[in-house]
Amino acid sequence: MRKFVLLTLLVLVAAFSTAAGQTGGVEPLLLYKAQQDKRCTQWVDSLMRRMTRKEKVGQLFIYTIAPVDYKRNLVLLREAIQTYKIGGLLFSGGKLHNQAQVTNLAQKQARIPLMITFDGEWGLSMRLRGTPVFPHNRVLGCIQDDRLLYEYGREMARECHEMGVQVNFAPVADVNINPRNPVINTRSFGENPVKVAEKVIAYGSGLEGGGVLSVCKHFPGHGDTNVDSHKALPVLPFTRERLDSVELYPFKEAIRAGLGGMMVGHLQVPIIDPVGGLPSSLSRNVVYGLLTEELAFKGLIFTDALAMRGVSGNGSLSLQALKAGNDLVLSPHNLKAEMAAVYQALDRGELREEDIDSKCRKVLTFKYLLGLRRKPVVRLSGLGNRINTPQTRDLIRRLNVAAITVASNRKKMLPLHPQQLDLALLEVGAAGAVDPFAGRLARYACPVRFQLTERMTEAQTRILCDSLAQYKRLIVAVGESRLSAYQPFFARLAEREKGLPTVFVFFTPGKRMLQVQRAVAAAGAVVLAHTLAEEVQTHVADLLFAHATADGRLSASIGTLFREGEGVTLSPDSPLHFLPEEYGLRPEKLALIDSIALEGIREGAYPGCQVVVMKDGHEMVNRCFGTFCGSGSTHVRPTDSYDLASLTKTSATLLAVMKLYDKGRFNLTDKLSDYLPFLLRTNKKAITVSDVLFHQSGLPAGIPLYSQAMKKGGLSEMTDAERAKALVKAIAKAKMGKRSYCYSDVGFVLLRLLVERLADQPMEGYLEREFYGPMGLERTAFLPLRRYGRESVVPSTVDRVLHRDTLQGEVHDETAAFQGGVSGNAGLFSTASEVARIYQLLLNGGELDGQRYLSEETCRLFTTAVTPLSRRALGFDRPDTAHPDRSPCAPDAPPSVYGHTGYTGTCAWVDPEQGTVVVFLSNRTFPSAENRKLQQLRIRERIQQAVYEAMK
Repeated sequence: MRKFVLLTLLVLVAAFSTAAGQTGGVEPLLLYKAQQDKRCTQWVDSLMRRMTRKEKVGQLFIYTIAPVDYKRNLVLLREAIQTYKIGGLLFSGGKLHNQAQVTNLAQKQARIPLMITFDGEWGLSMRLRGTPVFPHNRVLGCIQDDRLLYEYGREMARECHEMGVQVNFAPVADVNINPRNPVINTRSFGENPVKVAEKVIAYGSGLEGGGVLSVCKHFPGHGDTNVDSHKALPVLPFTRERLDSVELYPFKEAIRAGLGGMMVGHLQVPIIDPVGGLPSSLSRNVVYGLLTEELAFKGLIFTDALAMRGVSGNGSLSLQALKAGNDLVLSPHNLKAEMAAVYQALDRGELREEDIDSKCRKVLTFKYLLGLRRKPVVRLSGLGNRINTPQTRDLIRRLNVAAITVASNRKKMLPLHPQQLDLALLEVGAAGAVDPFAGRLARYACPVRFQLTERMTEAQTRILCDSLAQYKRLIVAVGESRLSAYQPFFARLAEREKGLPTVFVFFTPGKRMLQVQRAVAAAGAVVLAHTLAEEVQTHVADLLFAHATADGRLSASIGTLFREGEGVTLSPDSPLHFLPEEYGLRPEKLALIDSIALEGIREGAYPGCQVVVMKDGHEMVNRCFGTFCGSGSTHVRPTDSYDLASLTKTSATLLAVMKLYDKGRFNLTDKLSDYLPFLLRTNKKAITVSDVLFHQSGLPAGIPLYSQAMKKGGLSEMTDAERAKALVKAIAKAKMGKRSYCYSDVGFVLLRLLVERLADQPMEGYLEREFYGPMGLERTAFLPLRRYGRESVVPSTVDRVLHRDTLQGEVHDETAAFQGGVSGNAGLFSTASEVARIYQLLLNGGELDGQRYLSEETCRLFTTAVTPLSRRALGFDRPDTAHPDRSPCAPDAPPSVYGHTGYTGTCAWVDPEQGTVVVFLSNRTFPSAENRKLQQLRIRERIQQAVYEAMK
């Protein structure tokens, strides 16, 4: 459950959670309050002592009547109240003031206050004209912030109070996983049982927090049926395991949350009632056996309307419903006959008097708790204004906006760049329907508006399609639900999608897009806005240009186009979209990146990878391929972090060195021993900073620190101080070679010590303060498990010797592991997107997003300085132009390219001449570092080459 729902439940049930007593049941909040209020018991007892059998039976009946003051209707009302002593009313549809007037009249006639119920699944507007129109539940199911659902429940409780209503027959707790369901459909919060439960609890808690009883329906679950129970009896032919995991799940969670009402639907459930074949509303196995006994529900149980055909054909429906365990019967067809059957059953002993007393006592208890200890009066003056408040309209706006869902952004089309002037807007439907949308778009661009109507001829639609093809971007705004007439046009449009990047915006229900499925499937992006409401139209326009946020997720699948749960979050922080061809890149050549990356997975070079390509500061490619560990494991996502291995040298240590150089804390010709005194009495006292950066200091490639640790009983047996001492001692004793090129991790271990001495703080903290934090890098860190869960880190290897475990968030490099995970040579974790931002900073000459981090002079020096002893720059690697077959770069990479590679299968390269950044991250060492296929297939080099091919 989301944090908010848990917090809400804690607030609502903390006071009575210990009173649950029985396994599987929680005392409803309202009943718990009754136990703490002696006045409630006294009120109920005083009524029970004076009530006749007829009155007690009458309390169990909810009568349906039209909210009109016609003479015949008023006679029926008086008869139901004074003759049959009904306990409550349900009004059919009508007008606001009419219902309020009839409610006052009914309460005045009743000796015991009536329980006024309402069928308001999407607000009062479901039954009453002129009242606020809230979104249907399927739309609300797209909302990620359940606090809004709770607020909606509170608002509905307020409106119900204004109307003299104490019970709302909502929320619908059915899981609608059958797209052919003719009756539930958009009334359900969706097709995911867990998410449906969350929405049910949030909304129901809001209702009951506002003093109105929520009634979850239609138990045990009407979502996977293709029969309307208003017309016939649906069958749930499922196993008990299936019922528990899908249909029953939201109801069980609602019971655990302490919600107080439940409505039993007219459904046949053979696995629960295999012999009787009765509708669930009349089945004792379902109502008493399952709901009351097994699930321990202690609240009020209502039948669904007994006038429905799904329950017709059964005699004495009300009697059967009460015997089955229901507390209240709703809308019996013939009140006189139904009540007479109950009296006769009492006379015969078929129904016990104590059962009627128990049910009546429960109903009266809820009446007291819902404010019916005295007769309420609906204030008629100003009623419409009190219902339709500015705050209500603002809540509807916030609900509609929060439900906006970017169903796909597969071609990274969104957000659009505000400088994109070559934009067409195609309006589908009635002229003027999307005027607010078009007007808001004009703030950011100058879209040329086109109209598609049903009356256009074939020749006109051909001309329209040709006209649209002249633009670089197309927004299709759909405000029409009947799209079948436009299928030929959209089929032609789909053919041109490759050359005409298109964003579809549906201001209609999501299922409407199935009528033009082919074009939607080919679209670069699809936004589901659900409604033509003006505030939604303007919000979507803002969203398209990165001036608003949308984080909705589909509550139900849309055919084969989109699955439940799909959606993309867009915000003002989302990177703007650019077309590769507008920046001199051929898309068909960039597409080679996909085939090369997939080849690596197919050949077993790595389980998965990330690739990012930037051109002139704009992201052209951001793709993820494969999985964490192979078939069946988690698919790689853009936010998953990789062990960068030696890419740490230039993505972390070198940044810190450059920053300190910028501040004048050292010179490149300085000796390391000037800052690290332990080197003074060693053969390393003359090593300079530049020698270490050029890898020509004579230091060895590495030091076997782990073998030393194992001799002492293992790394875990050593303290931090012992490890630091051992590290210094090992470096001091290391043999020195002659001054020539030798790639050395040891040199960068020393650079980390230099950084920490000059910065007077740990290197990881210095980097976070000076670079990663201000740059907004959330996934770039040493020791990543301190920040986020293991599930967001790609495993690097299976270590069967030292760790004897899968390394997932723990550094792979032994030298870095010896130092606790932080070293100058390795230990950094990040994503391809964030690594690309680091190298874009370097390409920009030390600036990113308008903020300067390094001077241009320092960036130029470190990335261009050369040495006669190797191909290396100061800390950076470069192409080996003398030996192309051994070069870490693509054949077409010029000498000015700089970057680095990493042992785990990573690289980042900057081409200052072409203005490109190429980043490739993989875990080629999983499950074994012996795997050399990445190098053999030259995957990294070929991906970089594909970028050069795209620029030719």
